[in-house]
Amino acid sequence: MTLETKGNIIGLAFVAIIAAIGLYVVMTGLGRFGRSDGDAPSWVLIAAGSAFLLAASSMALSAIGGIVYGAKANPDGSLTDEAPYAVRALQILLSLGIVAMLVAVASWVALNPEEGSATGRRIALAGGAITVWAIFFGFAIWRLRGLRK
Repeated sequence: MTLETKGNIIGLAFVAIIAAIGLYVVMTGLGRFGRSDGDAPSWVLIAAGSAFLLAASSMALSAIGGIVYGAKANPDGSLTDEAPYAVRALQILLSLGIVAMLVAVASWVALNPEEGSATGRRIALAGGAITVWAIFFGFAIWRLRGLRK
């Protein structure tokens, strides 16, 4: 067993931990574990947990791509061209899903009507949410264009 294969196997163990965290947060959002009245809405918890699950899936693809196809991960985490097109495309879609879930949660934080929230703070948070959505769409265009190569 090579050092690189051992690293991929250790990576898969880390994936299991990340997936367990995501599953716990999603199950909490679904009401399987105790929740209090002050918690975020269920959809926010499900979106946050889904970001963890999507991240675990993307990391698993990187490890599996290394083990099965000998494709090393680039510095940005994407698989090299040794991995089949479908695997690289799936990894990009999973990455976009992660960003989309995080942007949805950030938007809820920005637009959540809470008692006594300062107008200036709400404007700043709304501006941040708009900026993050712009980054999401820019990231999507950049990654999907890069996939066509």
